[in-house]
Amino acid sequence: RLQGARIEAYEKMVARLTCAGDVSAAFRYVEMAKARVMVEMLAGRSVKPAADIPAEWMTRLHVLRAELDELYQSPPDAASETRTRIAEREAQLNDLRARIRLRHPEFDSLQTVSPLTLEEVQTRLPVDVLLLEYFIAGETIYVFWITATEARIETLPLTRAQLQRAFEKTAD
Repeated sequence: RLQGARIEAYEKMVARLTCAGDVSAAFRYVEMAKARVMVEMLAGRSVKPAADIPAEWMTRLHVLRAELDELYQSPPDAASETRTRIAEREAQLNDLRARIRLRHPEFDSLQTVSPLTLEEVQTRLPVDVLLLEYFIAGETIYVFWITATEARIETLPLTRAQLQRAFEKTAD
């Protein structure tokens, strides 16, 4: 798994938001996780920041990410204080990324992902279309049921391992 700890943080946040019934936010984190993996696959390497990006900015970037990773792993029923801290850290991270983007757009493009929101996806869907999107987090498989007018998320009644076994070749 690419950037295992970071992707695992996204997975835990999706689990937390699913338990809270926040389909839109869960979708956002699924899309961020998928976009992150894709960017890393396309980059195929770590991109070093340009020399004109202050070292303290890079340190702060890593600190904010680590704090968010920890906060995302809080129990789904965590206090509103935790949700407030997440929102604050995400805002700080977005501000810092904006400053970095001005100095080094290439580095930023391989660090930041901006996928479509659930609402943006819904506005692009024809009225008679159902979009199913799957996301595997650990052993749990989530499915989003999205139409132009509604969205829901469910946990499938099978695990990753069960799904993998269903597609294994059997000896004849």
